[in-house]
Amino acid sequence: MPGELATFATVRGHDAARDFLCRAFENDRLAHALLFAGAEGIGKRKLARAFAAWLQCDARAADASGECPSCRQVAADSHPDVKQ
Repeated sequence: MPGELATFATVRGHDAARDFLCRAFENDRLAHALLFAGAEGIGKRKLARAFAAWLQCDARAADASGECPSCRQVAADSHPDVKQ
């Protein structure tokens, strides 16, 4: 997965979870730890990585920009705050 940035636009079928996470962050109610649980292969890791990219993105838009230095580091798996 290094080299490819997971963004909310690439995540399918997790709209409610994405909205919950973004709303929690915007309302300063994000827990110190999150557990992504569910059946294997449904996209939990992709959603988690998209959320991590969004949190680190310098653009502060509705999705990770993919263009800023933080997004490039997340995509390269070299961001110090985002580990797989």
